[in-house]
Amino acid sequence: MTVQIVRLKDGSDVISQVSVHGDDSIYNGEVELTYPMMFSVVNQNLVLQHWLPLAVMKSKSVKIPREEVLCFMDPNDNFEDYYISTVNKVSSIVNKKEEEVEELMEALDELENTKGIKIH
Repeated sequence: MTVQIVRLKDGSDVISQVSVHGDDSIYNGEVELTYPMMFSVVNQNLVLQHWLPLAVMKSKSVKIPREEVLCFMDPNDNFEDYYISTVNKVSSIVNKKEEEVEELMEALDELENTKGIKIH
């Protein structure tokens, strides 16, 4: 899987970890985008934001028809490093939140199991 900028037919640009599946023809197969992010420049700062609502998706990737892709571009080293760093930070935060939710669910289960027991 490589990090690439993907320009879609609708004109939007996304940076993502990219895998191409299926026939090598430009019109066949699928493109898998993992951790896809839109990017823009605001006040001379590069801003990345999720392209899809990853927080509510089961998977961190999406497959799109190859025919929806206009072209692939290699990002420069600085942009690629920034993207990878951002993805790692976001993944770390999401994993931490998932662990906190699991701990809370376990505590609620324990509380539920103690119903009917008198504590003085």
